[in-house]
Amino acid sequence: MISGPTGAGKTWTALKIAEVLAEGGKILVIDTEKESALTYADTFTFVHLPWLPPFEPRELARTMAEAGHEYAVVIVDSTSHFWRKEGGTLDIAGGKFTGWKDARPAQEDLVQALLDCHAHVILCTRSKMEHVQEEINGRHVVRKVGMAPQQDDDLEYELNISIEMDMDHRATVAKSRADAVQVGRSFTAGHEVELAALYADWLKGGEPPAAQPVVDDLVARMNALPPAERVACKTEFVEAFGRPDGLRESRVPEAEGLVARFEGRGGGGGDEPGSGSAAAPPPPEHENPTQKGGGDDDSTGKGSPGSAPAAAGPDERSGEVESEPSPARQGEGGASASPSQPGVTAEQLLELVTGAPATRKGKVQRTGVAVAQALGLPVPASIDDVVADQTLAAAVLADLRGDDKPPPSGGGQDPAVGEQPSPPEASASGSAPAAPAPTADPDPVPLKTEHRSDWGKENAYCQALAAEHLSGDPETLKSQREALAYQASGGRATSWSEVTRREFSQIRAWLDFIANGHGRLVESNVAADFGWEIRIEEAA
Repeated sequence: MISGPTGAGKTWTALKIAEVLAEGGKILVIDTEKESALTYADTFTFVHLPWLPPFEPRELARTMAEAGHEYAVVIVDSTSHFWRKEGGTLDIAGGKFTGWKDARPAQEDLVQALLDCHAHVILCTRSKMEHVQEEINGRHVVRKVGMAPQQDDDLEYELNISIEMDMDHRATVAKSRADAVQVGRSFTAGHEVELAALYADWLKGGEPPAAQPVVDDLVARMNALPPAERVACKTEFVEAFGRPDGLRESRVPEAEGLVARFEGRGGGGGDEPGSGSAAAPPPPEHENPTQKGGGDDDSTGKGSPGSAPAAAGPDERSGEVESEPSPARQGEGGASASPSQPGVTAEQLLELVTGAPATRKGKVQRTGVAVAQALGLPVPASIDDVVADQTLAAAVLADLRGDDKPPPSGGGQDPAVGEQPSPPEASASGSAPAAPAPTADPDPVPLKTEHRSDWGKENAYCQALAAEHLSGDPETLKSQREALAYQASGGRATSWSEVTRREFSQIRAWLDFIANGHGRLVESNVAADFGWEIRIEEAA
């Protein structure tokens, strides 16, 4: 149920949520508000059923029973008419105590029909309005607020989620049976689809969401990456898991691994073990230059070209080096520890870090990524991959203990690992790096064609960001949106209705960057920019 005062945005919010829940199916809007829902007919696709007096509860119950077999979502806008207007429950009661002998059964028949409906049901309800006077910046301002919904008090008990809207179009969860949508959480204008996505996921499996501290840690680590890596990481994260707020608990290790992989590339991630933030002494001059792992790139100034020190085991001297490359150094992986050393287990590594189980695994894996890249070993995708290669496991163990630190990541790496991106080139109009060029989709199927519901979610989110952070002039905003589509699609499309899923993710990443103050659009005469250059830069 969505309740709020007039003008709060109940109908718009209901339609946005319905698009997600429908998943491409048909939406029916039962409109008692003098066909006001048709205001949004150009934006949303739905079947419109105007309802004139009398507003009989049992007639609505019969309509809901029939509609549930034909439509994916049914919106009733608004249920208040069936409570207090002509023919409604209160009208049946006639203002008399004895009148409830007829009115209560009619109301209960309606409630039962809502619960039995085979479609998703969204009820819009008017709120009793009051005007309050507040002092803002020394001025007295009169503000309209919604109070109790104009419906039966018991109706809210029967529903999964109840949302209250305010005049800033903010949706606040007032009641929820879904642990993924917590009571008290607010969704600002343009983010209704996130609420709907969380609820839809809960309906499908009831899988619990990731703990908020874990989500906050992942977001902070992505924001700490260098600009180009940050864009690529966020793009891949959204493609794999959706918005961070929608991350499920079971997928936390995967998300930790994805972020750790980019931290290994870019050297981000703060002071976490193995993140590349700690310096290490250069390798001895007498080390065999043919050892693998250092690569040809000495641009970072860390270590000697073409060389990297061997990982010292617990019983080895830190300065001792191997004269011949080990199988692990040749990229074969899976090398076992020497017979004199006990095998390193995942439990041993986890004991050296703190935090929740998923967080501890992520810390160990991030350390494994950094150490593996320093030694030229295959990058582990999980903690199991770390302990599978005992050469790597021993080095990670030493790193976590703080003894015999291996060199930090940042040098070259084995081509077999090979996911190191090229650094972004400086833009023609300034020193800030330009946005990385997206990879063209081999089979460009528009997301709107592939999955209309997913397109609706992406489009709504990006539209909101664009409206808030791009130009306020409608024509300029239109040209900026066309430029984003043109560049994301490699020149194939100029409309967001024509871009693919991956291309939409690229647009979303660019807009997130701009919203966070790490980028902007600059007018450009370069044909490939289509009028606007996407400038990615650090915030001032």
